[in-house]
Amino acid sequence: MTTPLIVNGQPRYGRFKATPSVINVNDFRLMSPFNQPLTGFKAALKRKFGFKSFQFIGINNQDVMIGLAIVDLGWVGNGFFYIYDKKTNTAQEFSALQPLARNTTIENPADQAHSVFQKGDFKIEITRANQKRIVKVTKAKQCLLDATVELSQVEPLALCNPTGATGWTYTQKQTAEEVCGYYLDQGQRVEITPEAGFLAATDDSCGYLNYRTSWHWLSVSATLASGQRVGLNFAMGVNQGFGTENALWIDGKIFEIPPVMFELLEEDKAVNSSTWRVYSADQSVDLTVKTGWCRQETINFGLVASHFNQWMSSAYGSITCEGQTVVLNGEMGLLEKHFAKW
Repeated sequence: MTTPLIVNGQPRYGRFKATPSVINVNDFRLMSPFNQPLTGFKAALKRKFGFKSFQFIGINNQDVMIGLAIVDLGWVGNGFFYIYDKKTNTAQEFSALQPLARNTTIENPADQAHSVFQKGDFKIEITRANQKRIVKVTKAKQCLLDATVELSQVEPLALCNPTGATGWTYTQKQTAEEVCGYYLDQGQRVEITPEAGFLAATDDSCGYLNYRTSWHWLSVSATLASGQRVGLNFAMGVNQGFGTENALWIDGKIFEIPPVMFELLEEDKAVNSSTWRVYSADQSVDLTVKTGWCRQETINFGLVASHFNQWMSSAYGSITCEGQTVVLNGEMGLLEKHFAKW
């Protein structure tokens, strides 16, 4: 039997072997930095605008990357969806904002959950049921994506860390998951199948984050030439302290990876490309990541701001863990850099 995330008013910290039964955020006891309970209007304001929640799903093979997200920041809701074709270097992209997160609902990870973002005729739905994620994106009465992600065959990463004076950050991620369905490419239906090399990655993160937050993130899901299904999740700058969210998956089994550094080696803004090194102090991780097309968004309202870059990337190098070495040779993934003031 699993346990809720919040127990006796406080989150449980560290990596969990089993995901929490529910992210019972309303049971969190709000405190000021001076160790005083928040009540009344202050508590209501903190719960509305202090709590942040994100759901992201990536679906890719070596030629196509599909990304979508529902984001609830309290002061604004955001939904975005894109399809990037590496062969033609073209992208379809839709994004919308909802003031005060209207029509934005995120039900945090549980056995049954339904999340929705809608603005006008643009709608994203993510439904979790029976260890599956059912994902639908519609625009102007057209279904742009209808996919089902299988969660049960990949061990989850589940981690919670204290954040700042009184906050916390929880993340639940899986990579290299089986996925099937279809998407529309310029009006043409394209099947998403294992035979076409498609895999998925899911990311559910939430918490009371620092007012100023920045991070780097690398996610890769791929089937290697050896036939191994491999997934990576590396992050720097967020959810650190009592463990990190760095992980390697090999055929669904998760391995913990030490902290890593993201270092920008060179950048050519004229052609929107850059080269990064992602590595660990003990040299068990040594990757070179080359970036291309970028999904980017900048919002600056003074008190609140966001500068978001998510690059299509190719990863090269090696990761060694528990006597196993995984070698990447240009496998497709995502490299993200994000600064937020929220």
